[in-house]
Amino acid sequence: MTIKQIEHFLKLCELKNVSTSAKEFDISQSALSNSIKELENSLNGLLFDRINKNLILNQKGKAFLEMITPIYNSLKEVELKMQSRSILNLNILASQNTGNYLLADIIAELNDKFNIKFNIKNTYDIVNELLEHKCDLGVIESDIYDKNISKIKICDDELVVVTGDKNYADKEFYIDELAKFSWILRENGSGTRQTFLSQIPSDVRLNISLEINSTEAIKKALIGKKFFSVLPKFALSKDLYEVRIKNIKFKRDLSIVFHAKKDMDADFLRFVDELKDSIIYKLNAPSSLLP
Repeated sequence: MTIKQIEHFLKLCELKNVSTSAKEFDISQSALSNSIKELENSLNGLLFDRINKNLILNQKGKAFLEMITPIYNSLKEVELKMQSRSILNLNILASQNTGNYLLADIIAELNDKFNIKFNIKNTYDIVNELLEHKCDLGVIESDIYDKNISKIKICDDELVVVTGDKNYADKEFYIDELAKFSWILRENGSGTRQTFLSQIPSDVRLNISLEINSTEAIKKALIGKKFFSVLPKFALSKDLYEVRIKNIKFKRDLSIVFHAKKDMDADFLRFVDELKDSIIYKLNAPSSLLP
């Protein structure tokens, strides 16, 4: 049974005439008749009674017509949606900070146009799932160098050292002056942790007293205490204080990443462009990011 055979059957049911139906498809009467016979063979029974050269829908044909019509209409609807690019299923992963502070409402808006499955993981897990073709794209704040991962940079992302102790607010220190104090960092595999530790001098050893895999939990643990951590600037809240570090700017790329061999069709690129533009627009309104 083919789509074309079903179309021939439905048209014949509608027009009730082989000659007229054949003309609709610009084929011969014999070609249409053969198509119907092949359909009947595939369904193991006649759909029409042949009476005086006329084809009259029989009981089996009526049952088939009732069952196949909604299925065919659904298939045509899918075809039209696909042709108009209104269907696009995407599995998206975002690093924790990007997912929680930038993407949650953006994804909700884009989901009106695209069918999106969205989840939050750390950078290490996102890269692994991309390499294993388990997701379509990721949004991360990390500098990735892997020949199998393609990257579209959104913008620069700045990390800042923060504390809950107001006495350190807006003061400048060398990183080694703060190393002896208690630090709370994200877990191994976090892009924030990886970027920060890779950019401080190799001879500086931080006193990491606690590792927490949630940025929000880290922020709450810092409030009012002489603990230090590092956060993306867009994730700061008013009850934490930025500490300026002399001679070091902790910068990285905020990027959309995907497998290097992924098919870059027009639909995918359209989504990437809309996602990138939405993130940039939100970052340019920093007051809206403060909890």
